[in-house]
Amino acid sequence: MPAESILNRKALRDFHILERYEAGIELKGSEVKSIRAGKANISDAFARIENSEAFLYNADIQPYEKASHEIPASSASVRAKSPTISAPI
Repeated sequence: MPAESILNRKALRDFHILERYEAGIELKGSEVKSIRAGKANISDAFARIENSEAFLYNADIQPYEKASHEIPASSASVRAKSPTISAPI
């Protein structure tokens, strides 16, 4: 099954991107189905490095309409392909 991709076009337009990293997001419950249905918005999202781990904030993943229970919104853990993530000095 191909991986789903989300692109923040606003960030590419408004900022000069120096480096790109490919990472996965640790999702919970019905968030996967919501993203596959195109119910994700990352226009105001940003990542913050905390203890060598990246966390995604302000990403809007709408609830999946057919889910039997609701999962409260929180920060998502981002899993980078590179083994080490470090904050800029």
